[in-house]
Amino acid sequence: MAEDLARLDELFVKHLRLFSKRPLPFGLEVHAGWTDLLDTLLSRIETILDDIPDASFEILQVKEKFGTLRFYYQIDNASDTATAAIRQAVEATAAASSFCCERCGASGQLDSKNGWMRVRCRTCDDD
Repeated sequence: MAEDLARLDELFVKHLRLFSKRPLPFGLEVHAGWTDLLDTLLSRIETILDDIPDASFEILQVKEKFGTLRFYYQIDNASDTATAAIRQAVEATAAASSFCCERCGASGQLDSKNGWMRVRCRTCDDD
């Protein structure tokens, strides 16, 4: 479990530009299996923002809801094109999370267990 938290915490260091405004009140409210998805998303956002020095970007919350990734943010002083590109990247990542085990990152399936939606691979499904 500590290793899982360490993987998520590495994102704060690796993507300091996106997390520099303030720490997230609840941290990253997801399991470590989505670390690679988040890393790819954050890298994409940084690439988009590299061309917009005046843009202001703030991550508000990162969590799981109804079994898939939710990424809430605020962007200001960016072009419509950049805003749309970020929105598209966030939506694509959320869609990809429905096929990625939230625990280990392996290929998984969105399902319901005891009324809770989640994405798990066959190995982690036994938990």
